[in-house]
Amino acid sequence: MQLDNYAFADIVTGPSLSDGFFARTTRLGTTVNTLTPFGFRGEVELIDIDKSGSNFLRQAYFQYDTGSWKHRLGRLFLGAGFSTPPPFKLRTVNYPGSPYNLHAWGIQTLGNLSDTTSAVLDISTRSGVAFSDPGSFGGLEASGRIQYEINSSSLAPSFQVGQGFYRVGIDGTYKFSDKFDAYGAVHLAKEGGLLKKIGHLFVGWKVFKGVELHTQIIYRQKQSIWWTNGIRLSDPSDKFSITLDHEHSLVEGVPSGTFVRLQFVY
Repeated sequence: MQLDNYAFADIVTGPSLSDGFFARTTRLGTTVNTLTPFGFRGEVELIDIDKSGSNFLRQAYFQYDTGSWKHRLGRLFLGAGFSTPPPFKLRTVNYPGSPYNLHAWGIQTLGNLSDTTSAVLDISTRSGVAFSDPGSFGGLEASGRIQYEINSSSLAPSFQVGQGFYRVGIDGTYKFSDKFDAYGAVHLAKEGGLLKKIGHLFVGWKVFKGVELHTQIIYRQKQSIWWTNGIRLSDPSDKFSITLDHEHSLVEGVPSGTFVRLQFVY
């Protein structure tokens, strides 16, 4: 049996640098690998662990790995959530936004359909609520994503459906060169009779190893449109990084802000 442990932490400022720093994310996880196809993965969010009714248990599932396909049962990271970067790969201070709920109890299958196509599909109970909430076991939902890879780029449609709502989207990446790349997504979500439109586009320039400049446009309905410009500095192993972003609001009357993030990944 082998244990693969990991941890990452985000320390960020508020909209003004004078707001001081606070811990946004401190997450610990472990994967148990056995000499058989069976395994287990767990992940907890330490920031929330002492809060009543919080969602500190992010993942806790058993896995059966056939080599080309993985089948999971338990507390899952849902398939639609792969349409945005995970926290430890985020290259801006703040998240671009997504309509998808990310965690729920259920079953999941993921693997490769071909050399260039991968897929993930899950059937779950109610998402978007704390893992211990009795309401989390009411109703059924489904989500999934299919990713097509072409050279160093990708394109992936995704969806999430449940009682009274549906959410769909498409995300992609494009590598212009070793120094320039881009990723983005567009989403539509209908719930409670309202149609929401969300999207973002990120472009990064690796000036040289450990120094990256980036710009990003985020659209969250007409009342929330942001243009972010920033710089990210990292050590050679990319385990420690400092990101400085200025988020400029393109909506009149909404204040802009400058953010700093310190991140450590183990």
